[in-house]
Amino acid sequence: AYNNNVQSQNSFRSTINPFTNSSLDLNVSQPLLQGFGLALNRRTIRIAKNNLKAADYVFRQQLINTVANVVQLYWNLVAANSTVEVRKQAVSVAQKLYDDNKKQVEIGTLAPIEIVRAEAQLATGQQALVAAQSVKLQLETVLKSAISRNGIASPSISEAKLMLTDRIQIPAVEAIEPVQDLISKALDSRPDLAQSRIQIDNAQIALQGSRTALLPTLSLVGDVRNNALAGPQNELTGPCGTNTSLCIPGPTGNLVQPASIADPFFVGGYGTVLSQLLGRNFPTYSVGFNLNVPIKNRTAQANYATASVQLRQNQLQVQRQINQIRVDVQNAVTAVQQARTQYQAAVKTRILQEQTLDADQKKLADRK
Repeated sequence: AYNNNVQSQNSFRSTINPFTNSSLDLNVSQPLLQGFGLALNRRTIRIAKNNLKAADYVFRQQLINTVANVVQLYWNLVAANSTVEVRKQAVSVAQKLYDDNKKQVEIGTLAPIEIVRAEAQLATGQQALVAAQSVKLQLETVLKSAISRNGIASPSISEAKLMLTDRIQIPAVEAIEPVQDLISKALDSRPDLAQSRIQIDNAQIALQGSRTALLPTLSLVGDVRNNALAGPQNELTGPCGTNTSLCIPGPTGNLVQPASIADPFFVGGYGTVLSQLLGRNFPTYSVGFNLNVPIKNRTAQANYATASVQLRQNQLQVQRQINQIRVDVQNAVTAVQQARTQYQAAVKTRILQEQTLDADQKKLADRK
């Protein structure tokens, strides 16, 4: 603190008038109970840094979701394209059956009703093909919108043809790791879980600040002050008293008493004030304690209770996320195993159907 006070008075008893009284003060206060410690006073900075990390995890989560969504859309489109190819083959087979039945009816080796049945099967196959093609076009539109800035609003994007470069490849076996290893990897890699753990850290930091607010305020205070006083010689005069030896003739001829002669050390202008301050001619020192004990301190108690509940809620949220991650991993492993079983059953069914088709074709050839 740097203070200046200039005072002028009409008294002849001051040796200097007007005078400047200045002080240069350094006051240091160290909390000993409430607010003690660097960690407590840096808690807002620590929370801000944690929030920055949390924002990075949020961005990472958004990136993972976006990539996963695009990948899922691509494989859905691949599956839809395969469905279209299968429907085309079904239509081709139905068309051949219709043509064969028509020829056999013409030569009288097959009942006319078989033409109607074959034609109905051909119509059903054509309807399924149109539906599959519609689904494929819809998925193409969704994928274009996901991988482009303006989506189908751009004519070049809307008219572009998506070329599928990767096909679904079924591995011979799934390299499935142990479930516990997969769970550990998921717990270490999930950005949302890392973000929730950061929130726990922030809640603990906030709880620390709320806890210290319950303590009384006890501060060690130290003060160092440099003082200065300077001004011109007082030129005012006063009435002459009984001691006429101190009086001098005034402007009107009557005797007046002048101000006492000032100490030359205090006579001067503001430069003298600065010289005294920097020279530390009149220093003062003080050391003490300040103690403030609040009664009940209900506000701090409420804040501490709120912070405690917030911390507990964050801990429960993290535990729920961990439990859900375990369930998701276990369900994913089960889904992979079930998909493998369904795929093997489908392969076996296809082989049996192919054998049945070959037998029917041979039987039909023998009839011809």
